[in-house]
Amino acid sequence: MTQRFLEVVEDQTTTLSINGKSFSFHFFAFRNLMYVDISRNGENIVISKRIMPNKWLIPEYMATGIGNIRFETYKADSDDYVWWEGFNTKFRLVSYRDDEIEELESEGD
Repeated sequence: MTQRFLEVVEDQTTTLSINGKSFSFHFFAFRNLMYVDISRNGENIVISKRIMPNKWLIPEYMATGIGNIRFETYKADSDDYVWWEGFNTKFRLVSYRDDEIEELESEGD
């Protein structure tokens, strides 16, 4: 797993590589909630998906064999809405390779 650092601003676009595959993420606020658009190779994968804490951002069918990314929180903050002012501290963007996700999910069993 790798923590990815974002600017602490409400609207930003960044390119991140997960297991050698490059994705473009556009994070933005709308009506006091955070959303994301995700594209790869110029093709939209996700449009205006609401960001939830500890939930994967890339759809499973696209992430299989690559990995995924999510905003992780400490247990005390897990019911809070992801908000840009807490980027990198309260809400940490963390990417996982496919093998790390499998290991993470097997620990939960």
